Amino acid sequence: MTFSLLPCHGQQLVGVLLYVNRCNLGFEDIDDVDPTTTLELTLEDLRQGSDAVLLKFVQYQRVKSITLFIEDNNGGDVSALGGLKFFGKPVANTNMKEFKKQG
Repeated sequence: MTFSLLPCHGQQLVGVLLYVNRCNLGFEDIDDVDPTTTLELTLEDLRQGSDAVLLKFVQYQRVKSITLFIEDNNGGDVSALGGLKFFGKPVANTNMKEFKKQG
């Protein structure tokens, strides 16, 4: 799985934490739960058209939800995203043409 993150103009997002399958995770819970992935992004990673960030396949096999926490935005008061894309493949899909009513 890979992902691409574009900050809003003038933003420099540095520290990003990703949590897999952690629903209802709040700001007060961040210190108590280990992130699935910790990313330290560079200006090159945040440039439009740059390569997507590669994530460890093993940690992203059965994903139902992803929580993103911006830990550090280079001292700014507000963190803003201009775009966020995740790239991956589903494990299985249902072909609705083959779906038959039961009962």
